[in-house]
Amino acid sequence: MGLTDPHPSSRACAQAAAAAILAARCLAAPPAATAQTVLRFQPSLSLTQMYDTNLFFAPSAPQADFITRITPEATVEYRSPVWNWTGGYAFDFDRFAEREDLTRADARQQMHAGLEYRLGQRTAATAAGTFARTQTPGDLIPETGLGFARVTAQRIDGRSSLTHRVNQVTAAAGEYRFTEDRIAGGPVIRTHGAAVSAERRTSARDTVAAAYRLRQFEFGPTTSTSHALNVAWTRSISERASLTLAGGPNVTDATVHPDLAASLRNRFKAADVTLAYARAQTTVFGFADVVQTQSLSATAVWSFRRSFQIRAAPAVYQSRREGLHAGVFRMTAGAVWPVSRSVSVEVSFDATRQRGVLLAGLEHATIPRYLASVRLVAAPASGRR
Repeated sequence: MGLTDPHPSSRACAQAAAAAILAARCLAAPPAATAQTVLRFQPSLSLTQMYDTNLFFAPSAPQADFITRITPEATVEYRSPVWNWTGGYAFDFDRFAEREDLTRADARQQMHAGLEYRLGQRTAATAAGTFARTQTPGDLIPETGLGFARVTAQRIDGRSSLTHRVNQVTAAAGEYRFTEDRIAGGPVIRTHGAAVSAERRTSARDTVAAAYRLRQFEFGPTTSTSHALNVAWTRSISERASLTLAGGPNVTDATVHPDLAASLRNRFKAADVTLAYARAQTTVFGFADVVQTQSLSATAVWSFRRSFQIRAAPAVYQSRREGLHAGVFRMTAGAVWPVSRSVSVEVSFDATRQRGVLLAGLEHATIPRYLASVRLVAAPASGRR
């Protein structure tokens, strides 16, 4: 099924969000305001010059080009003693130096909105939604590291939750999430997910949590159901270091797979370093089944005077479906330099090497891609009242 007009789905999400807001209003009368309300508006404009060595993520005869990108963006935030609301919109205008047929005024669009309503000192309801449309689908599923040919893809993501703090050390939550993925020439993928969880601080340094998650994947006329039970433990090793371990069984269509996650973070005097491992399952644009994924990553951020930052993030990804395998090694590095209070310069380099494409006949295809960019961002001081 090809990509269709996104507006019907967007209207459905807007109606669902409106219903969630109305329901939250009916749950309880708002308490008397005791703090000042704040309204902020933040516009920004960025100019990016990029060089892409493999525009179509092809295993052979790659095409390279220079790309000039202009990105206007605006965000709005409203905060009160009862309500918090955020929203924003951004789009990319891409101009290609050689491949002028790829030049687009809507190369990428992103919209988001979020709402939090406090029903009391211990209970809060939230609702959030995003819409993204892009010509590079890999941007929408970074957890796999997979690259795709340049094609129109979009994702609608909506979620709502209700959290309640039972006491000072115990909290419980319930969540519902819906996503819809569309890609030109591929199936429409919808995912419904519901989860209940509880968290308890067992000591000054330890926190344990348990969660049950139910997900239903819809691939056109076929469906797949997943049940997962997850237990997590977080330990504050010191004031600057913490360790999190999580895992549990995941039963998808009577097949058991382990869900695992681990992360170790240490905040040094001038650097923040995180090591992370994850094993899970997800959906991937163009494939009508569940994909098993694994990732191992490291992230290091060094901060210097005047907020100058350097970042490095190597990562390895593996994806499997129907006996096929794809492996990705990715290295990203960059630096951010604030020239003034409202202007900053960002330099980044992204190197990717993928082995396999999860398609029969391309199991051994090797796809390299390098992307270098320089970005100038102008963001005046946010308006506030």
